[in-house]
Amino acid sequence: MINVTVTWISSNKKDQQVTLSDSATVQELLDLLCLNQHDYLIIVKGSNRLANYPLSDKDIVKILYSMAGG
Repeated sequence: MINVTVTWISSNKKDQQVTLSDSATVQELLDLLCLNQHDYLIIVKGSNRLANYPLSDKDIVKILYSMAGG
């Protein structure tokens, strides 16, 4: 099992600790949090990550709602 910290950027949500399987990916974290990747930017280790990015123990995952305007 791995533990990651979820940090919400520009949100009133509090940081949270999440436990996932050893082979967990960003998509598994998003599924657990009931989030759609297309609506958020997921930052791990300073870079935007796609759904198939593997997470590691003690990663800090920053989640930013992706706004679009017209």
